[in-house]
Amino acid sequence: MRLSALLDCHSHFSFGIGASSPTRIVERAAELGYNAVALVDENGVYGAVEAQRAGKKHGVKVLIGATVQLKGDTNIYPLGLIAINRAGYETLCNLLTTVHANDDKQVTLPVLLAHTSNLICVTGGRDGFPTRLLAERKITQAEQLLSTLKGAFAERLYLQLYYGAYPRDLLRARKLRDFARSQGVPVVSALEVRYATPNLYPLYDTMVCARLGVTVHDPHRLEAAERLPGGSRSLCLEQAAAASSPIPRRCSERRDHRAGV
Repeated sequence: MRLSALLDCHSHFSFGIGASSPTRIVERAAELGYNAVALVDENGVYGAVEAQRAGKKHGVKVLIGATVQLKGDTNIYPLGLIAINRAGYETLCNLLTTVHANDDKQVTLPVLLAHTSNLICVTGGRDGFPTRLLAERKITQAEQLLSTLKGAFAERLYLQLYYGAYPRDLLRARKLRDFARSQGVPVVSALEVRYATPNLYPLYDTMVCARLGVTVHDPHRLEAAERLPGGSRSLCLEQAAAASSPIPRRCSERRDHRAGV
C-alpha cells in the first residue's frame, strides 16, 4: 500500500534540519502523486502561507503544524502538532508564543497539556520518545508518557512509524507498531522528509554540520536524512499506511495567518 500523504515535512525554515523551500516540497509532492503534505517546521509556522499558496497551485492539500521539543526529565523529544482547523491553528500559535518566551525554546509537559484543543499530536520519528525510550528499555516511562498524551489528545494522538532505509528500520517499525497496539494508540506512517530531491543531500549535510558546529569531515550522525520519497515508497505496514489518509481528511485548509509566530 502506497502512502497518499506526507505528514512530517521540514522546510528550510527549520534551520539545519530542512533544505528545501515549502514551495518546492509541495511541488515535488504533487509531481510524485501525493495528495497531502503536513509542514511541521521547528517551533514555528513560518512557511504556512507559502506552502498553502503552492498547495492551491498544484492541487495538494497542505496541513499546517509545527514540531515542538518536549522537555523530559533528562532528554528532549520532538512532537509533531498539526492544526485541525482555525481554532487548532490558534491553539498552536499560542503554544509557540509560549515556547519562544523560553530561552531554551522547549516546552514542558504541563504547558503542552494546556494547549491541545483541536490539535493532532504525532509522537515524533527517529528521535521521538517511543523510539528512544524503548531502545533504552525504559518501557514503563514510555508507557506513562504515551498514556498522558492519550489522555490529553484522545483520538487525536498517533504513534509515528518511519522508514529511511537505515539498518533495522523495518524491525524498529514493527516493534513500535506492537507497542502502540498494546497501548491502544493508532499508528501512522509519517516518513521524515527533510529535502525534496537527492541532489540536495550535500546541502542538507552541510546545514546539519553547521547546526552541530562540526565540519563535513568530522564524524556526525545525519538526523533522519530523508528526501521526499517517490510514489512507490511506503512503509510496509498496511495499517500505518492507511492511517495517513484520515489525518488530512480531519483537517480544514482555512487558516487566519494574521495571527501567530
